[in-house]
Amino acid sequence: MLIFDSGNESAVLPAFGVLIREHKLHKLENPIFKAVGWVGKDKTDEGRVCLRNYYGEYQKTLKKRKRWFVTLLSYVQAMELSLQEIPQKVGMLVEILFAGIVHAVNILSHQNHRTLRPFTTATLKSYISERDDELETTFDLALAEWLLLFHQGEMTVNQLRDVISAFIRKHFVDNETEELRYFLDSDDIDFTPPENGCANTFLSEAGDDIEVGTVHSVKGETHTATLYLETFFHAPDSQRLLPFCLGLYPTADSKKSRHIANLKIAHVAFSRPTHLLVFACCNEHVTGHEAELENAGWIIRKIGDKKSK
Repeated sequence: MLIFDSGNESAVLPAFGVLIREHKLHKLENPIFKAVGWVGKDKTDEGRVCLRNYYGEYQKTLKKRKRWFVTLLSYVQAMELSLQEIPQKVGMLVEILFAGIVHAVNILSHQNHRTLRPFTTATLKSYISERDDELETTFDLALAEWLLLFHQGEMTVNQLRDVISAFIRKHFVDNETEELRYFLDSDDIDFTPPENGCANTFLSEAGDDIEVGTVHSVKGETHTATLYLETFFHAPDSQRLLPFCLGLYPTADSKKSRHIANLKIAHVAFSRPTHLLVFACCNEHVTGHEAELENAGWIIRKIGDKKSK
């Protein structure tokens, strides 16, 4: 448990970097270090602790980026950046790919037969499923192969663009327009990756990358080390979680909706790491309980101390 003074949240990630080195986790093969919290939305103007308190450059980048591009190659470029930022989140790649296919289908003015409106990613998936079982199977197998090769670096951005273009032409195009031809084949890109590399990644003093994100963004992942950052959602995490960290299960608290939600969030975060779990808590929320926490199995490290207690 990493304890910090209120207002000193920016010291937490560097301290986590020190713990990574102390445990020699950087020497493991392809280590993954993540720092996650419940509240990603910027609440600093309200005086509420959120991810930006810990990492001032944090932003919900993928959601803020434009979703529609003028060329298919731009969509694939967005897939490549998503792969760099969140390697384990293959679902994001699928969503971006489908958005590109939807764009092509809508250029052809195809409409969802149920709503008589342009397709969305959700309705296109349903349409493929309903239209032809063989097409759905063929597409699912092709999609799995494309993403595997792309994820492993065995398929370039242009190669992925070309196989998606071929699929669209084969299954959706009757009369190809000039607009569609430009969208599918053009090498123009209206998507620009960040100049400073991968977003939301804190670089420790020793040179280790620590990706910062919400707990929801890492669900289903496995990390070498995970830092759970206390944030404020109607109350600080540790205020609700402290009894449970002590091995107590207060009946009243166990039935409260926000406690239940917080416990679920904490469970996701706490079950990610294979080697090291760190829970960052504000000093004022746990002071006086250090001995109890140690008896419950926690190792206490106060930022500024040279050694763990």
